[in-house]
Amino acid sequence: VDTICRNGRELELFDLLQRELHSHIFSIVKSISECEVDDSDIHEALEYLKHVQDAWKRHRRDLGLVRNIFLPLDNFLAAVGGILPEEKDSLRTRKNLPIGLREMGLGMLKKDMCAWDDKRS
Repeated sequence: VDTICRNGRELELFDLLQRELHSHIFSIVKSISECEVDDSDIHEALEYLKHVQDAWKRHRRDLGLVRNIFLPLDNFLAAVGGILPEEKDSLRTRKNLPIGLREMGLGMLKKDMCAWDDKRS
């Protein structure tokens, strides 16, 4: 989490995201980044993921920042076998972990981001 707070602009958005999310939910991403989350937190992590998705949709010009917040969470969900709703082939991809964990990365958000980038260019 610290690495995404070095740039002043990113820090500003990071604080904005923190204010938008319930503080107890927001703290989950720090635990995930520090590998302190156990499997019993999977449902709470999924709830946090929904909040991050909503925040991402509101701050699309800062894709890099939101990606950095989201990636540790998605990696955690993947590692414990969490399945994102409406994600095609999630069972197949997540059973193959840890191979390609980072490449799989953003899960269903990746498709949204690519579609949005295509519209911009």
